[in-house]
Amino acid sequence: MSKRNTACTTLAGLCVAVALASLIPADAARGAGSVSVGGFQLKKSEDTALNKHKSGRKERDKGVKYEQKAARQSNEEKRNKYLTRAKEEYEKAATSFQEAVEIKSDFHEAWKDLGFVYRKTGDFDGSLRAYDKALQLKPDYAEAFGERAESFLWMNRLDEAKQAYMHLFPRRRDLADRLMAAMQDWVDAKKREPSGVDATLIQDFADWVAHRNELAQQTAAVQYQ
Repeated sequence: MSKRNTACTTLAGLCVAVALASLIPADAARGAGSVSVGGFQLKKSEDTALNKHKSGRKERDKGVKYEQKAARQSNEEKRNKYLTRAKEEYEKAATSFQEAVEIKSDFHEAWKDLGFVYRKTGDFDGSLRAYDKALQLKPDYAEAFGERAESFLWMNRLDEAKQAYMHLFPRRRDLADRLMAAMQDWVDAKKREPSGVDATLIQDFADWVAHRNELAQQTAAVQYQ
């Protein structure tokens, strides 16, 4: 066969492959590896999902840094400026994570991270749905379990936050300590501005947090003796 005929055959085959690829259902294009169409290997979209997740994490981390800067500001105008930037980065991250899970619906890490940025932008219902999906995909996903408890906390679902802490404490002390810090932040915030939460409820929870924190410190002291 001449070089010209070979080139034409190759081009024709490529056109057929591209045409057939357009007929592949979206669900079939998700996941790892590649799919063979007309003798050509067409790469699936998992790489795209991974890249979206990577971008989202960068945006999320920027948001965290802006939030940390805001916490260090005594000037209200500067604090609000950093908080606005943090929210913008969290919203960008939410879009990236949403796109990742649309491409790869079993991407449990992206679901967990989506729960985080939803919580940071105040969408607590969306946050719980995302965390629940992550835990449905990976029931032993301790990080998602701990972060979901923070959503419970800021939704004033205090009993569920307590239960999560008690579950984590003997299993993942690092995550339990992180949740305890969030609980203390909740107490401090509600004592400044109750936002409709009953004062007795706030004090009862503050007492529980103080008691559990004391026990945690005693336990840590025993461990390092």
